[in-house]
Parts: sequence; C-alpha cells; structure tokens
Amino acid sequence: MRQNSQLLQLYIIVTIIVQEKLANDKEKEFYMLNDCLLVDEKKQSDILYYMPSQEVLELLANYFQGFSDPTRIKILSALAMSELCVNDISALLDINQTTVSHQLKLLKNLNVVKFKRDGKVIFYSLANPTINDIMLTGVNQVLKA
Repeated sequence: MRQNSQLLQLYIIVTIIVQEKLANDKEKEFYMLNDCLLVDEKKQSDILYYMPSQEVLELLANYFQGFSDPTRIKILSALAMSELCVNDISALLDINQTTVSHQLKLLKNLNVVKFKRDGKVIFYSLANPTINDIMLTGVNQVLKA
C-alpha cells in the first residue's frame, strides 16, 4: 500500500515537471502532437512553420468573400472582359444599380476591383490580372466536379 502511494507521488511529481517544461516551451503544441499524429516529425514541423499567421488567415478569408456571392461573380466576370461603369454593369447584367454599387464597394474594399474617374463617370476594372486567373481556376474546378 505504501509503495503504491510512493509511486503515485512520484508520478504526480514527474507529471508536474513535464507540464511545467511544456508550459514554458514555445513548441508545446508540437510535443503534444507527436503523441497522436501519424505524420512524421519533419512534416509536422514544416506544416506548423509554414502555417500563415492568424492575421493572414483572416485577411485571406476576407479576400475570398469577394468570390462568395453569385452577383459578385457576375460582376467580376463582366469586369474580366472590360472596364465598365455602374450603369453599364447594371444594364448588361440586369442587376439593380443600387445592388451593383453596393457589391462594387465591397469588392473595392477587398482590393478585388479598382476604379478610375472620367469626369462624372466612375469606371471599374479588376484590381489585377490574377483575379481573372482565380476566376478561371474556380470555373475549371467546378466543371471537373
């Protein structure tokens, strides 16, 4: 009975020491992962090292919101063909002007579209050519499914 009590005390002491070490170690999660993952340590290390920061993940998720609405996709598809004003987008795509303006504001805030003023008219276009590449990749992906 006394031996079991001593073993229990030793176990508690060792557990406390290990927990303190892990609490002070920046790679605490890495040590904990090794006990339950099948992937080797090198891959674990690479994944954790190259994982974008939480800030970058949130920015990326916000960026892709620009592609998450059918109306925005229609507008982006039109802008991939030509620079257009709100009136032209509205007439061509049969979308209310208020809706077009609202969607363009959102897309502008996400840096997906840019604009230039010509007198009283504002013309919108894709912010950069990679937007069209993203759209084409998405089309190819959904058509494969």
